[in-house]
Amino acid sequence: MQRRKLGICLATAAACAVGLAGEIKERFVYSNCNLCNAQRMQELAELTRKAAAHGYTGMVLQGDIQYVWQFGDGPRQELRKYKRLCDELGIEIIPAVWSIGYGAMLHADPNLAAGLPCCNIPYVASADGKRAVYAPEPFDAGIDGGFETPKETGDGRFSFAGWSFTEKPGLISFVDESVKRTGGKSVRFELEAAKANDPKDPQARALARIKVKRNSRYVVSAWMRTEDVDKPSAFQIVFFTRPGKGEVAGSTRQLSFNRPRLQPTGDWTRVTASLSTLDYDEVDMWIGSWGATKGRFWLDDVEVRLEGLADCLRRPGCPLMVRGEESGVAYKEGMDFAAVPPLGKEQKALARENGSIVLTLLPGGRIRPGERLSVSAFRSHRMKSDSQVSVCMSEPRFYELAELSAKAIADEIRPKKWFLPMDEIRAGGTCMACRRRKLDMAHIFGDCITKLRETIRKVTPEATVYMWGDQLDPKMNAKDGRCMCRGSFAGSVDLVPKDIVIMHWGRSVPETFAFFREHGFALARSIACFDGDWTDKKTETVTRELEAIRAEPACRAVMFTTWSGDYRNLGRFAEAMK
Repeated sequence: MQRRKLGICLATAAACAVGLAGEIKERFVYSNCNLCNAQRMQELAELTRKAAAHGYTGMVLQGDIQYVWQFGDGPRQELRKYKRLCDELGIEIIPAVWSIGYGAMLHADPNLAAGLPCCNIPYVASADGKRAVYAPEPFDAGIDGGFETPKETGDGRFSFAGWSFTEKPGLISFVDESVKRTGGKSVRFELEAAKANDPKDPQARALARIKVKRNSRYVVSAWMRTEDVDKPSAFQIVFFTRPGKGEVAGSTRQLSFNRPRLQPTGDWTRVTASLSTLDYDEVDMWIGSWGATKGRFWLDDVEVRLEGLADCLRRPGCPLMVRGEESGVAYKEGMDFAAVPPLGKEQKALARENGSIVLTLLPGGRIRPGERLSVSAFRSHRMKSDSQVSVCMSEPRFYELAELSAKAIADEIRPKKWFLPMDEIRAGGTCMACRRRKLDMAHIFGDCITKLRETIRKVTPEATVYMWGDQLDPKMNAKDGRCMCRGSFAGSVDLVPKDIVIMHWGRSVPETFAFFREHGFALARSIACFDGDWTDKKTETVTRELEAIRAEPACRAVMFTTWSGDYRNLGRFAEAMK
């Protein structure tokens, strides 16, 4: 999902499913917290007091709680102090740990990120035989990135070379000669016109179809200027696969997306996004706004650049391979060229040329001066304003760290409930650790959840384990063509232990209950509740959804969940539950 700012997520627990219909026995509050920050801990304590006063029973804590084993004495003492407060208030601490989709354990080891292949990167050995550097290949995206040469098509309409369209030329998009970053022109988008054109789904975008090299990394940069935009979070740079026969542009597989950080009104700002092409040789690139309804923005100087090897993952499932371009000879790390250290401080300190890591050639090695090389490696991928990096579910080191994490949490908190935030997995199955298993994403995911459940049960045998349900639901993310994942999540619902409590954040429909019930799970439910004032419409929505929950005998747990940290409606929702 593209996360809503505030949602109220409802779940059911098998352990709580023995009560009468109408009861909601467990009431949780979600918090993305920083336990090592004194001010944040004070805010968390105050929120917990407020939650207790409104009758909530548990705090679901996601964030650095998974790194307790690395805490120093100070943060550990603060955590123990908070635990005492929760005990006094009758509040349970429910650790939310090891999110695959959002980078669990990457602070401990960044090399555990899901590896996307970057193949056949051209390098050339220096004349003195001491180093090899990236030899950039010429690349032309074939687009008029500066919007300098519009082609008039009549009735105020226009087009630009390489761009399939800009939104409703002459109505929503316009050639602007008075406001531009460089050159003589830019393209301007009027958001009120976008709303008038489609009030339910206002869009103001540009689309370019670009031929790319398979298994490569590209970086897109663009310059944007805003004026009185009501929803700056609506801006995105999105990549889709090329539509096939019968498919419509923008409805195909979404490979990657990025949300630039822009102000409602701001001068020219450079925004960027990266693309890992996987097995595709042509992609659709979209830039613009989805949902903003007021103000205007300008777009100029769009550039697409083929990257070399700016960094690379170093773990058993992500090998670094260097071959002679003509000879095909496989050169050995530590014999023909110096070892490249793991992703981290040492790798950052390596020399770079043309934005790519310089390889140090070793005396006595087989690489000849001036020889052209083909380098292949694996890189992680960031999306969603650089906030999301998925973790590899096939690398054993991840589970070793999870065991350290679980033991430390159990020693400090002794939780009776745990939460696995296994939502929105957008990369995986592409590194050698995954591919050697010859499993699809559903089986890799099912095996991961089973192992993590066993890890929890080792330290707290009677614990209840909760989990987001979107990667199990075929109407949500349990499907094929999931961003940069290789293989399908379809059928994952049959591969996860049935005693896990599914907490569903998706649309609340009776089919959701039926789906999880038919597959042997306790049922799940979720409703939406947005940031801001508590309106009559919100009251109606909450009331309707809570009535549906009370009508379902298995529903016993509710979680007030905010992604933005807005808890103004915490008390109002508690009243609605009553």
